Amino acid sequence: MDNKLVLCCVCVVLCLGIIYFGVRKIMRYYNAKEICTLKISDTNVKFDIFNRGAYSISIVGGGAIKYFSPIISTDSNLAVEVNEIFFKHKFYKNGKLGVTQYYFMAENSGSYNFKVNNIDNIAVKPSMLKSLSYFEKNVDSKNLYIVIREYVSPVTYIVGLLFSFIGTFTFFLVITYLLYLQGVIPSH
Repeated sequence: MDNKLVLCCVCVVLCLGIIYFGVRKIMRYYNAKEICTLKISDTNVKFDIFNRGAYSISIVGGGAIKYFSPIISTDSNLAVEVNEIFFKHKFYKNGKLGVTQYYFMAENSGSYNFKVNNIDNIAVKPSMLKSLSYFEKNVDSKNLYIVIREYVSPVTYIVGLLFSFIGTFTFFLVITYLLYLQGVIPSH
């Protein structure tokens, strides 16, 4: 067997591995489990976390959110650090726009308490655009709810897309070269 043919076969296998890795990253992003859904008016709610790891806090019902500050604590009233997300992921759930605002790390499984300090001051606008949010009325709090789910960074999604794209492009490039070597694609 020709060395170039063996090299092409190895490259095909590597490309398929890269595509598989990228698709797994994308699927991990989309298959994050939802822990609980809360009404925004619920002031103090308990929820259970069964696995340690990162979890996100999202508001569903609007795009531009101000003055929202959640507090998470364990059952033994130990405060859990809640961090604001730099890349605020926007998504749709049941036809409503949602924004992932915060994340926290659950060091242990068990019961956690969720509390929002300033429910009356929360300002949620329907538009994703900051420039439009200055001219819009606030969304009624009856149409807002909070979703707590496993957190997967948007960087993971971007890495998955890049690996899938690069792997697919390289795969077709190698297949084209392989067909050229076999004489299926004529040289000019």
